Amino acid sequence: MKAACLWAGIAIVAALLLLSCGGHHREASLVSLSGSNSRPSAAPVSLNEALAELDALPTPEGVDEAVFSELRSALAHQLRTQSAERGTSKLVAAPPIGESNRVTDLSVTGVTATTVSLAWHYVNVGDYNQDGLVGVSDLTPLAVHFNEPVDESNEWIDGSGDGVINIMDITPLAAHFFVSCEAYEVQGKVAVGDDFERVGEVELKDAQANGRLAFSASFDLGGFSFFRVVPIDAYGGLGEPSNVVPVDLSPPEILGVSPTEGAAGSEVQFTASVSGTPPISYTWNFGTAAEPSTSHARNPTVTLGDVGEYQVSLTATNAFGEDSFNFTLTVTVMPPQIEGVSPTEGQSGSDVKFTVTLTGTPPFTFRWDFDGGASPDTPETTAPEVTVTLLAEGQYHDASVTAENEAGEDTFGFELTVTPPPQPPQIADVQPRSGIEGNEVVFTATVSGDEPITYLWDFDGGANPNTPETSGPQVKVELLAADSYEASLTAENAAGSATFPFTLEVSPAGSGFKVVAAPVGASHPSMLVAQGSPVIVFTKDEDSLPYSVRAKDAVGAEWGECHNQTGAIGIYSNNLMCIVAGKPAVASSVGYMIEGGRIAFCRAQDEAGSIWGVAHKVWDGFTIAPTAPGVCEVDGYPAVAFSNDDLEDCKLLYMRATCVEGCTWPLTPTVVTSLSGSSNAQSSMIIADGKPAILHTWWGGTIFVRALDTLGESWGEPMDITQQKMGVRSSMALIGGNPAVAIEIGGELPHELVFRRALNADGSQWDDVVTVVSLEAGGVVGTGGRICLAEINGRPAIAYSHTPGTICYFVKYVVAKNAEGTEWNEPITVDPATDVSDGITLAQVAGRPAMAYGNRVAEELIYIRADDEYGLIWPEE
Repeated sequence: MKAACLWAGIAIVAALLLLSCGGHHREASLVSLSGSNSRPSAAPVSLNEALAELDALPTPEGVDEAVFSELRSALAHQLRTQSAERGTSKLVAAPPIGESNRVTDLSVTGVTATTVSLAWHYVNVGDYNQDGLVGVSDLTPLAVHFNEPVDESNEWIDGSGDGVINIMDITPLAAHFFVSCEAYEVQGKVAVGDDFERVGEVELKDAQANGRLAFSASFDLGGFSFFRVVPIDAYGGLGEPSNVVPVDLSPPEILGVSPTEGAAGSEVQFTASVSGTPPISYTWNFGTAAEPSTSHARNPTVTLGDVGEYQVSLTATNAFGEDSFNFTLTVTVMPPQIEGVSPTEGQSGSDVKFTVTLTGTPPFTFRWDFDGGASPDTPETTAPEVTVTLLAEGQYHDASVTAENEAGEDTFGFELTVTPPPQPPQIADVQPRSGIEGNEVVFTATVSGDEPITYLWDFDGGANPNTPETSGPQVKVELLAADSYEASLTAENAAGSATFPFTLEVSPAGSGFKVVAAPVGASHPSMLVAQGSPVIVFTKDEDSLPYSVRAKDAVGAEWGECHNQTGAIGIYSNNLMCIVAGKPAVASSVGYMIEGGRIAFCRAQDEAGSIWGVAHKVWDGFTIAPTAPGVCEVDGYPAVAFSNDDLEDCKLLYMRATCVEGCTWPLTPTVVTSLSGSSNAQSSMIIADGKPAILHTWWGGTIFVRALDTLGESWGEPMDITQQKMGVRSSMALIGGNPAVAIEIGGELPHELVFRRALNADGSQWDDVVTVVSLEAGGVVGTGGRICLAEINGRPAIAYSHTPGTICYFVKYVVAKNAEGTEWNEPITVDPATDVSDGITLAQVAGRPAMAYGNRVAEELIYIRADDEYGLIWPEE
């Protein structure tokens, strides 16, 4: 039977059972010694009558019909078998007999001078509904609780005693069928050898019906010393006698008390050895020896008073008399016991109060020893505390305090730690120091000193809010009118303060501009914003080595000097930047003069990107020429993706550095997937919903693949982004938090520039491909290098170079009309006068789109910034 079916009927059947047993709590009053034990005659019933009653017994609500039918059949079979063994079909009531029907828990619960109180539980094996008769109706509770483990709520239904209510409990029901218990006769006797006499009677209806029926009744003591109870059946017959319980009528006798001494001020629990008939009451009288001075608890806990000897007494009383016990309580001096010292550390030069925690009897004297770490170093006090000045920082292992009184002394050793004095704040830098009016800017301070530090900013009227207060080294404000402002930052902590003045240059939001970022032939540029200013890494055409240049302001109106990466050797191309652990970094393809090549990685030495480290080899397994890598930060370390150039066994590979600087890399790349070729291969990387993802384009198509873990140790199945159309160039970025791609699809002319954005953050579902630009016959998007997709004020935008079939390539820009990139504006020729070198880069700089590209003819690295927030208007010159 299913548990669900069982439990549905338990509540209802249990209620019926209670009603059948009286259904309420019944108190038995004092039972008279007189009274007859006669019972009205109970006529026998035939087996057939019992079987007919069994057949008519309805299935309890909530009990499986098939199970109940099986139980009925089992009981009928048992009754027929036992009737045949007895040789008669008549069933006659009988009292509960046999060891299994014996009450074994009879106990005396109270004795007075004239009465005794007894308690016991009902025992009648097979009487599962506890109505006094083992009969057909006892099948109902058996069915309701079928297959339940036995506990206090159903233990009397386990007739077989196997711990589970099951089919085995049919046998004891049948074996005791028609056994009845109408009441219990209480019997008593005076001496061990005497016969028991009737004392009184407790009827079944007077039982307490809460689980197994329980009886509790009081009787006249009548001089009896032993009692038992015997069940009575419907005929007045007596069943199996219970266990015999003696009644002790002795007065109390105090044999001794403990303890008889203790230390002043200590908590002590007293105990007494007392014989006699319970209940016994206790009266302790401690006088002035303890608090409280009196107690009626059997084992009282008191606090001992002053030192001395005291006369103390205990009186024990019961219904049969009392006894007193006088004793001397000696209160002694408690020697000191030190539990601890607090604190055990402090700052050098500070005044610290040390406190000792101890037990014992005052008065005390305290001898301190700070092992040379404090002044004074060895003071003596009468109070459990001392204030000293901590000296040089360090660990003082042998510090101690000794407490002494007239009973003895105790020494507690501890290690004193003196920490350095608090360090006041020191401000090294505040960045950025420029911005565009109306833009929100996050200012970051580089500060050392002990926390907590409070930061008080003052922008001299150039920002809103103008004087914010922060608990961290960053603040976001809106820049106000264009001007120069003498701003400052004050950092404060418990040790002091420091102020750092700086000039805030707020530029007008007016028209855009075009400037020369570097007066050298440049290609393969990549740009990002670091510490509030744009930074560009590019390949210098003259020596094919990587260089970096950083703007001196937030908008890129003025640029600094170019710097070559240390240790760079080879022909650098396909530069791609990202931020790794707060500092700009770049991955590049490095070709060799004849064949072969490597992937290189370099990370700036500062967060601004003004000083660069050494270019490190990532992988050099190319045999023909290196492919264009993707790069991003993966769990704090740089990671790159690229394809090899093995035409027979081309694979998309992934590597994550073993250090944050990217100076060491695994010997073997992780294989992401197999490819059909490596021609014109380019990769991009992002973190998509916490896991690295790769976009890879080659002449065989374009795929998107995302790692199955946060480190990129295993990868999912690639997704075909362009339905196997030939990919020429591509770029990937997060647009509105979801992966998005821009791809030049080649093969048959004209080429197309398309856009596609994922519908979710992990890139598992994608929107339809959107054609951004369909180029005229003969036109192609770029000369080489990369195109660039970026999010510009919430919208996707693409920078690319384009030729209408001539030898010149022009700078082009196109921005979507909405955040999803489902509709696009017409492309804009940003710089029609420039023949663009390989590659172009796009970023949002101070709230507006900006691009960098090489002018092949003029041999210049050009930087251009739009007039408006979406790049719909660009400066003509």
